[in-house]
Amino acid sequence: MICTLVARSENLVTEKCDKDKEMEHIKSALGACGYLSWSIAKVQRKMESAAQPQSKMKKSRLSQQVGSAQQVVIPYVKGLSKDLARVYRSYGANVVCRPHMTLRKILVPERIKFREKK
Repeated sequence: MICTLVARSENLVTEKCDKDKEMEHIKSALGACGYLSWSIAKVQRKMESAAQPQSKMKKSRLSQQVGSAQQVVIPYVKGLSKDLARVYRSYGANVVCRPHMTLRKILVPERIKFREKK
């Protein structure tokens, strides 16, 4: 709850004075609901430290890893998907297997086709 409210104020409020007012409002509202002030401060510190930029080395490694691998999504077919995934991985692709039949396909009927106007 605290993370959601603090993130909302950080993302939606643009002016510094308005952000301060919003944080005071969040603290008073959460205090009225029984939240302790130290827990709110702890979440704020945690979110501020997470917002700090990572080191340049970590960023460059991460961008190399993300930029170099392409993601391939294939349907899961027993006995075939593992072999096909191995071939894709040999070319440096990240392979994700998804089931062909999902609960959505089983439970939700196909959309009704609308009649064309003549």
